[in-house]
Order: sequence, then C-alpha cells, then structure tokens
Amino acid sequence: MSGVAGALAPRTARSGPPAGGLLFMLCRELQATRVVDCTGGSSATASLAAAVRANGGGTVIVADASQTLRTLEAPVDFVFFGRPEAGRSFARDAIEILAPHLRPGGLAANEAPDAGYLRYVRDPGNGFISWSLESGCELSYRLI
Repeated sequence: MSGVAGALAPRTARSGPPAGGLLFMLCRELQATRVVDCTGGSSATASLAAAVRANGGGTVIVADASQTLRTLEAPVDFVFFGRPEAGRSFARDAIEILAPHLRPGGLAANEAPDAGYLRYVRDPGNGFISWSLESGCELSYRLI
C-alpha cells in the first residue's frame, strides 16, 4: 500500500474512520472557514470547529436533515458525513444539494458512503474526483 491511503491507514485503523485528526488536518489545509457537519452533532464536530477556529474563525453548520441544507449560502469549503444512525443515510440527497455550494477545491468526506452516494460523487458529470480510503471513507474533491 502506498500514497495517501497507505499513510492514513494505520491512523484510521486505530482511531476510527476518519479520525478527528484527519478532519482537522484537511480543514486546516483547505483554510476552511465554512464547514457543514452532517452528523447531527458528534465528536467530529469538535475537530471541525477547532480547525475553523485555527483558520481564523468562521462557521460550522451542523445539519441533521437535508431540509436544513436548502437554506445554505455558498460557498462551503468542507462537508463531513458521519455514520448514519439506524442505517438511514441522507448523504446521497445532501451531497446533491450541497454540490453547487461546495467551492472548487473543496472537499466532502463520507465515513460510511452508500451505493447512491458513491454513484453520485464518482459520476464525472457531477464535478468531483473521488477516492475510497482503506478505512472505507470516501474523500471527494470538488473540481467545479
């Protein structure tokens, strides 16, 4: 194993995919000031908020349903989808709503992507390049 997945695999295996440290690092590198946390509030929220604070401040929007996302204003730098509760994921619908708001160069990370989500972010017509990490997390880079 080599590259990014190889470098991240040991950390994600110990800390759970994706580790809070990875979320922090990604947001810091992006200089993210507008982050959407689609976990409904979780331990990841603290890592995302710390990164936004370290970047000089901004907003972490905790979204628990796709209806919340319809009032979002552009641009968004980073989106995180955690593991869905009771197996019910709104990630597929949410990424379609969020995609026009995600700035070029922005990232979406999904801890437990379902088939519909993967089809969307892997369809070249939707403006993403997407990678599956060894942990099962899908990391998608917004091109347009």
